[in-house]
Amino acid sequence: MTKETSLFDAPAPLRRGRHGLSRQEVETSQRIRLLLSITQEVGSRGFGETTIAHITGNADVSKKTFYAHFRDKEHCFSTAYDAFSTFLLDEMRKARAQAGGTPAERSEASAARYLSVLQAQPVRARALLVEVLKAGDAILRQRRRVLEVFEQDLRAMVTEAVGPEGIWTVLPDEAYRMAVGGVDECVRLLIVEGRADELPGLTTAIVDNFHRLVQAQTQAIKP
Repeated sequence: MTKETSLFDAPAPLRRGRHGLSRQEVETSQRIRLLLSITQEVGSRGFGETTIAHITGNADVSKKTFYAHFRDKEHCFSTAYDAFSTFLLDEMRKARAQAGGTPAERSEASAARYLSVLQAQPVRARALLVEVLKAGDAILRQRRRVLEVFEQDLRAMVTEAVGPEGIWTVLPDEAYRMAVGGVDECVRLLIVEGRADELPGLTTAIVDNFHRLVQAQTQAIKP
């Protein structure tokens, strides 16, 4: 399994006294540790039960440092959700680019990468796919915007698979919303049930759903 070095490996806490790092490097290290800490704590304890003290203790920073970076717990969690979502989308797009081959093969590579990232980090996946639903209206609106990006990516993949005629998109937005939402729910169910190790098994179903969308769009554009 690929190691998630770019997002999920926290830098070591800085030793006291002289460490030779610039102020910017120190602040970046603190911020990354706080983002990783809140996802770990929320995934373990639940959003409502997680406190600033839990977050700062795990990150090995002071509360003063926390408030230098974030307004409150919600702001920190929102930032972590955004960072995770961006990372996940980038990994899926890179997987498609590296896979080459047919649109179906690229779809499979993208789905496999998505699921492997979540499988590797079940506690943080719980925070960002399950506990996010309990984190307030602002974060729920943010989640909807993120899901819309997933829907747009899926639409682009289907359009590419259909060919030149696919630029005249005919399937409604709801078709892609249901496809992405269905995957999200299946993934969330496995995480809630403590079965994150089974996530890669969803790859086939995701690719089958991709084929159905391609078939539906192909049939819809026929005269």
